[in-house]
Amino acid sequence: STEFHVLRPSEKIDPYYLLTITQSHPFRKLGESEMSGSAGQKRVSSDFIRNYKILLPPLSEQRKIAAILRTWDEGIEKLEKLKNQIHKKYKFLLADIFSDTSNKAPYFIGDICSPKQWPTISQEQLQETGFPVFGANGYLGFYMEANHQFDTIAVTCRGATCGEINWVPGPSYITGNAM
Repeated sequence: STEFHVLRPSEKIDPYYLLTITQSHPFRKLGESEMSGSAGQKRVSSDFIRNYKILLPPLSEQRKIAAILRTWDEGIEKLEKLKNQIHKKYKFLLADIFSDTSNKAPYFIGDICSPKQWPTISQEQLQETGFPVFGANGYLGFYMEANHQFDTIAVTCRGATCGEINWVPGPSYITGNAM
């Protein structure tokens, strides 16, 4: 970006407390609704930031809150790094397992399972209760019948998520947006 609003905290507010406020969903959502400019160049005005009202507890309390939030943020960051490391190792493991073709007879996937696209359910057909319905974008609602009684692998075949692989618990209904 070529534009930034720089917020320099005064002695009245803990910097991490201010950071957390500006990262919060209410601040960002309201800021998004107040954006102006053309579609590719929308921006938040300095007036929005200047006039955004916050609760400001005593500085000692802000520091306690900020310390707790920082601890949580650091924990989340460590978990994300660990998740990424595990995912990389998992990909290497899969590549190793499936690249060794010695002593393995080749099969077509269609010989060992039955890929099929079922009819797609419209929004009007969804119910308040019943079996969970899954489509290309995940969980959609409920339907009166299930077309899969057991846990199923679903490959999305339409839309932005085309090609994604999902594990769907059974019994459930998987729409024609996945097979």
